[in-house]
Amino acid sequence: MRKIMAKLLSLIITACIITATFSIKANDETTTSQMRNETISALQKALKEHYIYLDKAKQVEKRLSELDHKNMSKAYSDDKEYAQAVTEIIQTIINDKHFRFVVPRSRNTSDSPREDLITRHLNALSRFRHGGFKDIRMLEGNVGYVKIDGFRGEEIPQVDGLMSYLRTADAIIIDLQKNGGGGQPVNYLSSYFLPKDTLIGKTYHRHKDKWVEHIVEPIKGDKRLDVPLYILTSERTFSAAEAFSYNLQALKRATIVGARTAGGAHPTRFMPLPNGFAVLMPDRRSYSPITQSNWEATGVQPDIETKPADALNKAHQLAKKAAKQYREKHFNTLRKLLASTEYSTQLQQQVTDTIKVILHRKHMQPFMVAGFAERYQEDGLNTAARLLTVANTQIFSENNKTTNLTTATP
Repeated sequence: MRKIMAKLLSLIITACIITATFSIKANDETTTSQMRNETISALQKALKEHYIYLDKAKQVEKRLSELDHKNMSKAYSDDKEYAQAVTEIIQTIINDKHFRFVVPRSRNTSDSPREDLITRHLNALSRFRHGGFKDIRMLEGNVGYVKIDGFRGEEIPQVDGLMSYLRTADAIIIDLQKNGGGGQPVNYLSSYFLPKDTLIGKTYHRHKDKWVEHIVEPIKGDKRLDVPLYILTSERTFSAAEAFSYNLQALKRATIVGARTAGGAHPTRFMPLPNGFAVLMPDRRSYSPITQSNWEATGVQPDIETKPADALNKAHQLAKKAAKQYREKHFNTLRKLLASTEYSTQLQQQVTDTIKVILHRKHMQPFMVAGFAERYQEDGLNTAARLLTVANTQIFSENNKTTNLTTATP
């Protein structure tokens, strides 16, 4: 009898434990479902208020309202998996590579010691600084090469140093094949290659209902307005790196070599949501007044399409040829002008202007102008010698100390 009673008691206790366990689990699932409903409501509100396309935001709102969030919570108990599932549902409507519904960094639940805040920050800082300016050198043919793996605001001051180093390059290659984007210094670097007051592009801020124009900025170095410029791209080139490529291509200022880019055109905003979730969401729309469009979803189409492994070699071959033409162009003009046998003020102005350009490009040192005049005089070419002598006086005389060679076309 005692054995029967003991067994019965054991069964009762087990049943109570099972009932309590299911009750706790049900309560947990209910709480999780309620929290996620709250988060989704906040996400829907954020999309309607800030996402660049209101019509798509409304479609997303409708689709999320139709979800069975209770079953979703059961199917995806892990927050990260849940966020990924919701993101995939939203992407079927918006197809926006910048958009992400995310969860916070997972907390350490293991027995291993948790990193303190400063250690986490230092580790993140190391990863962040891994991008940026990676390789800067001169290639054969006096072609400057720079590899940029990320655009970061803190590197704006480095642009001046970079362009100073490339000041005497007769062609420039900018490698963005592994550049995933960022922000500045895109506009500042672009400003080195474009005339003053050029409209580079525009963005429309939906929440503010406002257009912002991106104009060429004042720079601290010398403009390179017609130096041959090549940009390398790949399917990994994204966001701000695409903006740099697309806008200079649209302005006919650069030749794009490589593969079609990823296709993310719109600047984003990070917005916290309830219960530790967050959304990375485009809230501004990029626009080129030249193409009257942007590169969203389509990517930037190269002018010369190659495999990523062949892009640098192809661009280098093109750049060497272009660099030679760039070096020789104004010397050929000067040679023809100096071949004249009759002096005139109009001819003199042409010679002086041509020499200014040559000096600005660093293709001749200032002392060489007088030296050229002496050589032509020795050879009995008096008109040419006079043209060079007067040009030297006009450019370097005491009365013209304020002459700015940068006014010449670089």
